[in-house]
Amino acid sequence: MNKKYLWRFLTLVMVAFLGICFTACGDDDDDDGGSGTVNSNIVGTWVAHSGKRTASYTFNSNGKGTSSYSFNGSSGYWSKGGGNFNWSFSGNKVILKGGHWSDVNVDGETDEGTYNETFEYNGNTLTGGRFADCVYYKQ
Repeated sequence: MNKKYLWRFLTLVMVAFLGICFTACGDDDDDDGGSGTVNSNIVGTWVAHSGKRTASYTFNSNGKGTSSYSFNGSSGYWSKGGGNFNWSFSGNKVILKGGHWSDVNVDGETDEGTYNETFEYNGNTLTGGRFADCVYYKQ
C-alpha cells in the first residue's frame, strides 16, 4: 500500500510543478516594436553623408518613422531606398523594429525586407544601423 500512496503523492507533485511552470511561461514579446521608450531628443530628422551615399531617418514622437537613402554615382549597386519603421529608445540605443524597407538597384530591380536595426546615440550623433559606416547628425 505504501507504493500506491507514494505514486499518488509523486503524481500530485508533478501536476503542481507543471502547473507552476506553465503559469510562469508567458508571452514577453513587445508588439509595439521595441522594449524602450520614445526619447524626445531623438525626434526629428537625422542625416548622414558617406561618400556618394546620403541616408536619412526621421523619428516621430509617436514611435514611428521613415527612412530614405540615395546613391549618387554609377559605381553603386543600390541607387535608392527607404521605408517605414517603429522605434524605441533604451539606454543609449535607438531600436528600429517592424516596418518595411524597399531598395531599387541601378537596373530598376527591387529588394524588400523588414527593419531590425540598432543605432547608438551619444547626444549629438547616431551611429550604426544598416549603413554602419555613416554618422548621422540631427537636422
